[in-house]
Amino acid sequence: MRHRADHRQRKVGQGVAGRQGGQGFVLLTLFLVTLIALVGLGVDGGILYLNHRAMQNAADAGAFAGARLLAKSVRDTPTIRAEIEKFAGKKLRKPTSGIRRMSSKASSRAIA
Repeated sequence: MRHRADHRQRKVGQGVAGRQGGQGFVLLTLFLVTLIALVGLGVDGGILYLNHRAMQNAADAGAFAGARLLAKSVRDTPTIRAEIEKFAGKKLRKPTSGIRRMSSKASSRAIA
C-alpha cells in the first residue's frame, strides 16, 4: 500500500510542476514583445528628434539670412524671400522616412 501512496504523491507533485512549465514561456514572450516595442519607440523618437533639429536649423538659417539683408537696408521683398529660401534650403538635409519638404509654392505661402 505504501508503494501506491508514494506513486500518487509523485504524480500530484509532477502535475503541479507540469502545469506551471508553460508559464515561463508566456512571460518570456510578453517580455520580448515589450522589449521590441520599447526599442522601436526609442528609434522612432530618435528619428523624430533628428528631423526636428534639421527643420529648426533650416528655419534658423532662413531667419538669419533675412535679418542680414534687412540689416543691410534691403527692403525688396522678393530678394529677401529668395535669400531666405536659398539659405533654408542649404541647411535642410533630406528628412528620413515619410516626412517631405514643403514645395517652394507652399513655403512662399507660409512666409507671406
